[in-house]
Amino acid sequence: MVEYRVIKKIWNVRKIDLLPFFVTFVGCFWEMEYGILCGMIVSLIILLYPVVLPKIIEQQGENTFSLLKIKGGLSFPGLEHLSTKIGDISFQKSKPKIVLLDFSLVTEMDFSVTQGLLMIIEDLENKNIPIHFIRVHDNIRDIMANSGIDLSYITQNLDSLIETGKVNFKELNLV
Repeated sequence: MVEYRVIKKIWNVRKIDLLPFFVTFVGCFWEMEYGILCGMIVSLIILLYPVVLPKIIEQQGENTFSLLKIKGGLSFPGLEHLSTKIGDISFQKSKPKIVLLDFSLVTEMDFSVTQGLLMIIEDLENKNIPIHFIRVHDNIRDIMANSGIDLSYITQNLDSLIETGKVNFKELNLV
């Protein structure tokens, strides 16, 4: 009852999608219901992984800045991952002069994330490390502003940061 031609197509498109298939297939030899249940659980884990651990690309300037580019939406489960990354940066021996969060790829955000961002802002301010959100989409900026994040933290134009010397334009790679 297996279309073996589909396996090759799945392998060529996205290999991780074969994992629930094989877990279900092997589990069904044990007992049909458990095989299907195990396959669903593995599929759910694959689905939730990028929500819980969003991809964050980190770029460091020479003792001048730390840039974190978040890929994808931010929701409550992923906030802890972001907080940990920022915490690691703030506890380094050579602390950055500024932390930049590039939100150019963030397309959705929930209320709990905005409250977490307020705590991150407060924590970094206590450590005398300024933070700026750059390249924020209008809908995300509105969500942030409506939840209490001061618009002065949101910088659409990097010229002001570059002019003050907080960011060296040659080191900044915003591809």
